[in-house]
Amino acid sequence: MKIDYDKQIPLLIKLQEFDLELSKLRQDKKSMPLQLEAIRKMIEEKKQDIQSAEDEIKAVKVEIKDKELELHNAEDGIKKFQQQLLQIKTNKEYKALLAEIGGKKADNSCIEDEILDLMDKLDQKELKLNREKGSLKEIEKEFQQEEVKIKKKMQEVEDAIKKEAAKREEIASKIDSEVLSVYTKLINNQDGLAIVPVVDEACGGCHLSLRPQTINEIKRAQILVTCERCSRIFYLNE
Repeated sequence: MKIDYDKQIPLLIKLQEFDLELSKLRQDKKSMPLQLEAIRKMIEEKKQDIQSAEDEIKAVKVEIKDKELELHNAEDGIKKFQQQLLQIKTNKEYKALLAEIGGKKADNSCIEDEILDLMDKLDQKELKLNREKGSLKEIEKEFQQEEVKIKKKMQEVEDAIKKEAAKREEIASKIDSEVLSVYTKLINNQDGLAIVPVVDEACGGCHLSLRPQTINEIKRAQILVTCERCSRIFYLNE
């Protein structure tokens, strides 16, 4: 049976329109989950910040306990010196021990200052931790909201794909199998363009200049005329 290319070419053009739209819809659907990746990354980074803040708090608490123990031991030492005062018999030894006690008390005062500084540091780090936790809750809330939106959009796109695919199949069923086979190979290998118009006497795909004989063959529509360079099927916009 002779193929009526006058009818086949418009069907191919229409088919390509559906294929281009389907390609766009599928790409949109594929990219949608990626929109959540940025938020997921923020959540993971925030969790790492929280873990770091908690580790820092633990370290400061250990420092405070060490300093408190150091202070406790120093105070015990002062008490022992004070007890020794009762046993000293010479004025010289008494003054020396008093000086020793004074030095220990000065050291203890420094330790107390260090403990106070560490407690201030701990307060700041706990405030930072609370801010980080609050920020994490906000990001997780945002993620949940975006996830609901994107799932809804994905379903809408999936529905659109089904509708477009059904229309596409209806057009494809009207195209000759040999012509459809040529088109299918091209659509899969030529960046989604299997059939292109002649533009200024050149291929609308790769821009190869066409001979007058080639353009006449396209006008006669007795065969599928394809580009010598990119193999795309030609049609005329008239």
